[in-house]
Amino acid sequence: MEQELEILTAQGQLLFSIEVALALRSNNVKHFLDLEKRIVISFSESDELVDDYWDEIEAHPEQYLQIEPIGMKDLLQAKQDFVKMVNDATLQAALIQSLESDRLEVAFRQALHPYPEVLKNWYFFEDVFYLQKAKDWLLENGVMEP
Repeated sequence: MEQELEILTAQGQLLFSIEVALALRSNNVKHFLDLEKRIVISFSESDELVDDYWDEIEAHPEQYLQIEPIGMKDLLQAKQDFVKMVNDATLQAALIQSLESDRLEVAFRQALHPYPEVLKNWYFFEDVFYLQKAKDWLLENGVMEP
């Protein structure tokens, strides 16, 4: 029974981390962690209930933590780390060049597009990156214990 509870707790922490990781990815939506309910509240400025959300957050600021999206510096570093692991010299050169593009996201994916297996590896790498950032954020804010 104790082992089952540990598994359920671990699964709950993982799901919670995934929810925060998704919030860290999104720039067009506001995300707040409701510390009491342990859920992520997401809304855009065009949401019909936006005023209600802001009123609730302002009325109980101690209950909510804003989740800021990952900055470009961290995203660029993740891409650079991934590029270092690519074994194909031609692809690696194309990816390095894409990192200097004004349209980084588009250029990076376009460089990967002819290499479906490497593209799949990038998506996995990116998911792990965001999940780790979410765990770090939860630990830094005292929401989750190590």
